[in-house]
Amino acid sequence: MQGAQLDGGPFQLVPPGPDQLPPEAQLLDCVLYVDFTNEFPLRGWADFMYVGRDEPLFSRSEPWLAQWMAAALAVPRREYPGLGYTFSFCNELGQWQQQDVGALDLLELHIWMSLDEVSDFDQRVGYDIAASYFDPTQYANLIANGEQEYRSAPSHWQEALLRAIDDAAQWSRASGKPLVTTEAWAVVNYKDFPMADWG
Repeated sequence: MQGAQLDGGPFQLVPPGPDQLPPEAQLLDCVLYVDFTNEFPLRGWADFMYVGRDEPLFSRSEPWLAQWMAAALAVPRREYPGLGYTFSFCNELGQWQQQDVGALDLLELHIWMSLDEVSDFDQRVGYDIAASYFDPTQYANLIANGEQEYRSAPSHWQEALLRAIDDAAQWSRASGKPLVTTEAWAVVNYKDFPMADWG
């Protein structure tokens, strides 16, 4: 295993115990579930997993990563056993059969029409999500070309999204895990630029 360690290494999980919370907080009744890391194991959210920027993106099909997730979730479960725990995912959704999600209480999948795994929408409009964090022309391309591309074949884009939703539902049924989606449906990194016509 590379990257973060749970055994006192560079990344150690120490949740507050119930006796460390002020009694007036009473917040646990408000928690539906805990997403331990957004869109795991993508960089930007899970940088702590990687030694360097050039290290290849980890795959959740790797057994050590499933073991790492299980060990990470075991820590808060000891203190707060009544909560549901998961890691949300937005990649490798089509390869779900190779992923061990036994340690998760639910699947929290982010299903975007524009993801490379779902369609070639971003490629067609000239938008590169990785470059968009540093290159404002990516958003200019999305604004200039996105609506026209979508409206040229809405059923094509809707069918691509429906296939991804169907795959997610199949994963949920096969794993026996409830399915939750808090981010999804159209383009990633939607920005409401001044004077942009979003239809």
